[in-house]
Amino acid sequence: MKAMGAHVVEIEGPTLRDIRRHLLGMDGIMAAAQLGARLRVLVKDEVPDPVGFLKEKPETNGATLIEQVRPNLEDVFVTATGEGRQ
Repeated sequence: MKAMGAHVVEIEGPTLRDIRRHLLGMDGIMAAAQLGARLRVLVKDEVPDPVGFLKEKPETNGATLIEQVRPNLEDVFVTATGEGRQ
């Protein structure tokens, strides 16, 4: 999990679909998927402060929470194959 090349950040807020749509394809973002009431975002390891990176983006305005979380096996799969979570 440490070598997966990404930080995992979760976002909460009322406009998760819009945030996801805007983040996908943005430099520094590998993947984003809504899982229940949270948006799970994979931010490239080259971004040293993934939470600060996302908080400064106007696309995340309206988010009520942005926090870094531990990766899970699905995150590893997505970074290894490039599939899923889009």
